[in-house]
Amino acid sequence: MYVRLPKTAGGKKVPVVLLLTGLDGIDQITRAKQWFLARGWGCVIAEIPGLQIACGSCGSEECRSIVDDFVDWMEEQESFDMRG
Repeated sequence: MYVRLPKTAGGKKVPVVLLLTGLDGIDQITRAKQWFLARGWGCVIAEIPGLQIACGSCGSEECRSIVDDFVDWMEEQESFDMRG
């Protein structure tokens, strides 16, 4: 898992986006990360092998569990503004 904050954060809370990818999607995620950081958003990036299988059917219980775990963790962090 990687956490990136914009240079403008300066200790204040920033909006955040969760980017989940399998091992083959890191190039697309890198471009997306740069776009979000340039706009003042933080990024939580996770490479999860087998993600496509876990989330293959939209709304699968396993997929929701993965996302819920990340969101729970993000809500505990002092860097992220989770109100949006």
